[in-house]
Amino acid sequence: MKIQNASNTSLLIALCIMVFSGNALANCTMDKIDQYLSKGFTHAQVVTMCAGSSAAPVSSETIQQQIQLEVQKQVGTQVNQKVDQRVKEQMQHAQQTGDFPSNGSLDQLYFATVLKGTPVNLDDDKLSYETRECVEYGEIDITQLRDKACLPTRITIFFDGLKVISAQKAIPLIREHELIVQGNITREYLDTSRLDKYKMREVDKQLPLQINRFNIPVNDGIDPKKVQARLNRFIN
Repeated sequence: MKIQNASNTSLLIALCIMVFSGNALANCTMDKIDQYLSKGFTHAQVVTMCAGSSAAPVSSETIQQQIQLEVQKQVGTQVNQKVDQRVKEQMQHAQQTGDFPSNGSLDQLYFATVLKGTPVNLDDDKLSYETRECVEYGEIDITQLRDKACLPTRITIFFDGLKVISAQKAIPLIREHELIVQGNITREYLDTSRLDKYKMREVDKQLPLQINRFNIPVNDGIDPKKVQARLNRFIN
């Protein structure tokens, strides 16, 4: 994940300094942070220099994790604003044309924005989306990589009897976003023409057509608990 510009980077580092030093920017102003960054100091070095002698020693890994968390918060705000903007545009169009969207179309707009997949389709009894899935197989080669087979798929999640097992935000270097559900979930292979029989054998083994438990992929910066709340409206 990339931080878009220097001012954003400086702001995130300033937040980390306040977290680790316990006081407002301690030994550095925002201009000073920009100056250190322009001279090539790493994020961790800038935080260490600016946090002051009273701050407890903190590893560079911990500092980087804190910066990543702040990035995720920032991206989450941007994505939520994007959802709000798309809904606002749709409602403005409706006021001009008289064609007001149903709650269902707004829900579909929401899922289309927060899920990693396109197109997304929402029906009364199911949610489906298309994506690209890959499997790794075989022995690790001299480059420390394994063979990979990828293909487009369609995931369909039926609401009847669906249960949400876990909804948790990602933790950098530890886990990705979790929105784990259990129930009647199916996978459809959309194009297998480029895969030979050996690759298809691995796909069949690792990407079964019938799924009992599944982690719905949520975009970075989106809170899985909020997606769960929207999903709960449809679960019987």
